[in-house]
Amino acid sequence: MASVRTAAGFVVLGLASAIDVPVQAARRTGPHLVPLSRKARFPDVFGSALSGTGLAASNASAKLSGGFHEQQPLLNWGNVQYLGSFGLGTPPQSLQLLIDTGSSDLWVRSSAFQPDHSSTAQFSPKEVRISYGQGSVAGSVVSDSFQIGGVNVTNQEIMIPQQEHGMASVNAAGVLGLAWPGLSHTGETVMQHLEAEENISAFALLLTGTDEGSYFALGMPESSWYNNESLVWTDARTDLWWAVDGSLHIEGSSLELSGLFLLDSGTSFIGAPDMQFELLVNQILPRDARSLCKVMQPSGIRYCSCDVLCKARSMQVHIGGVEFPVGPAALFGQVDDKNTCVLQVMRLQDGMPLILGDSFLRTVAAIFDVRGRRIGLAKRYDNLPLPQEHPDWKRMCLGACSLVCFVVSVSALCYLLFCDHHSGKAMPAAAGAAGMEAEAEANLRPAELSADRPPVLSNSEVSTEDACNVSDAQKPHDYSIISLFYGCVSHRRNISVANEATSDAPYQRL
Repeated sequence: MASVRTAAGFVVLGLASAIDVPVQAARRTGPHLVPLSRKARFPDVFGSALSGTGLAASNASAKLSGGFHEQQPLLNWGNVQYLGSFGLGTPPQSLQLLIDTGSSDLWVRSSAFQPDHSSTAQFSPKEVRISYGQGSVAGSVVSDSFQIGGVNVTNQEIMIPQQEHGMASVNAAGVLGLAWPGLSHTGETVMQHLEAEENISAFALLLTGTDEGSYFALGMPESSWYNNESLVWTDARTDLWWAVDGSLHIEGSSLELSGLFLLDSGTSFIGAPDMQFELLVNQILPRDARSLCKVMQPSGIRYCSCDVLCKARSMQVHIGGVEFPVGPAALFGQVDDKNTCVLQVMRLQDGMPLILGDSFLRTVAAIFDVRGRRIGLAKRYDNLPLPQEHPDWKRMCLGACSLVCFVVSVSALCYLLFCDHHSGKAMPAAAGAAGMEAEAEANLRPAELSADRPPVLSNSEVSTEDACNVSDAQKPHDYSIISLFYGCVSHRRNISVANEATSDAPYQRL
């Protein structure tokens, strides 16, 4: 389950729609892995992201069928953005880019890339503006070498923004768009260059809810990523986004939504059009679970006690004849330092298709085949862990104090019942008067060590005059918990030896 927080520490939505569907489309037109990384938690992007869409914008390829494989780890930024490490220019300038299957342009902030320091950069008079649901970027276009994992493409068009609006929530140097050329504003896409120059026309994503383990791959992913028997291929339905025909229903409910589903790694949550949003949320949350939630207006996002996971219903997504379950652990994101979970379903504008964002993509292995114009989805081997409640420090302190009091009480009771009781214990009756006389006689003899039995000291062996010369074992008691424990154990051992001596051989001379 996702863990979320804002820059201020309060968790909201994360990158609800870090990259949204571009308003303008300029024109229609063996694997390599790149790990993705995750950083903080859900950024505060309600004002801009939630008003948008949540998107940024049967023949396999030769290297797909030939087993080409190159993969790169991704940085997971709080389960809301997934970033990969790339190189731009000559020599390569390292930068981290947001992986976005919902847009098609590559743009990099000027603070992260300096074309003047690259020997292969070529400047263009072309200027473009890319509009997203949450904001926009505008700037000039340059072309340069682009390193993606172990592969290099030349003359890749990149936009360097001079203006940004509403894009502060993008916690990366820029965005790598991997959708179809129909959404491109700058020119040929990265995937077009990869196919033309390297004959690579497929990529795959494996997203996780942990700091490590997310990957971006060129070509087919490793077989360890997914259950091969569950892999299903379905046709890509548009020349813009990666979209498939599908349906979903909520377990225990008659609700079923069907139509075009967009697979978008630039959207953190599952998005539903306004007319379907409340209906979907109310089916995930049964009536008795809604009392555990609060509604954030005007977004409609639900903040719930994490106890709601025991009551929430699972979602089943049907694509290509295969059912992909999305359970409560995948539907809820946990707020940092609080027993609060966010339902990861967001409201979209009416007219938008349903979006399967990172909340869904974390439950599957997704393969995007450009040349084959198809999408492959497979069930994962790994399971999402259920969220663990964050500690309540007040209760923990109270519990710790209670435990200390309990230990002290038990230690004192042990001492009183066992140590003091045995210290005043009379000599066994079996010894009789003769035993008392033998004890008195023994007290007058100097203690001598015996090879087979340790000497037994009685209280009378320590006189008042010799009180200052007593051994450490005979000094007054230290009443700390540790000393009480060891004193009790030591005293019980001496009493046990004495009992054995008086019962087995009460008159034996040392």
